[in-house]
Amino acid sequence: MLTAVGGHSRRTWLAVAVGGFIGTEIRYGLSLLEPHTTGIPWITLAINVGGSFVLAVLSTWWIARPGTAMWIRAGIGPGTLGSFTTFSAVALSLNTFASTGRIGLFLGYLGLSLVLGLAAAGAGWITGQRIGAGTSPLDSDNPALGAPSKDQIPRGRA
Repeated sequence: MLTAVGGHSRRTWLAVAVGGFIGTEIRYGLSLLEPHTTGIPWITLAINVGGSFVLAVLSTWWIARPGTAMWIRAGIGPGTLGSFTTFSAVALSLNTFASTGRIGLFLGYLGLSLVLGLAAAGAGWITGQRIGAGTSPLDSDNPALGAPSKDQIPRGRA
C-alpha cells in the first residue's frame, strides 16, 4: 500500500507515476518517427531541448505562483517531463560515437545538446517569468486541485 513518504501525499506519488508513464510513452512514440541512425539522433535532441524549455517555463511559473498544488507540479515536472526527456540516450549515443572513433559526431552532438538545451532553458525561464505574473486556474483556491483556501492556511504561515 502506498503511504505518504517524506511529507508527500499518496496523490503526489501517484501523479509522478502516472506522469512518468505518460512521458515515457510520448518519448517512445516520437522515437519511432526516426529510424535507427548512425548520425545525430535528431528526435532525441528535439525531445530534450523541448523538455528543457517546457520544464523551465513551468518551474519559473511555479516559483512566481507557489500556490500550484504539489501533486500537479510533481506529476508534470519530474513525472511527465522527467521521463519524457532522456539523458541516458544522449550518453549512449555519445559513448557510441566516441568508441567508434566518430569524434566529430561526438563533439557535434555534445555541443548541440548543451547549447540548445541551455538556450531552451533560458528561453523557458524568460517565458515563465512573463506568464508568471498572470493568473492561473491551477493555483486558484480550488480544493479539488489540492490548493488550500485562504481560510485553511494557519495565521503566520501564509
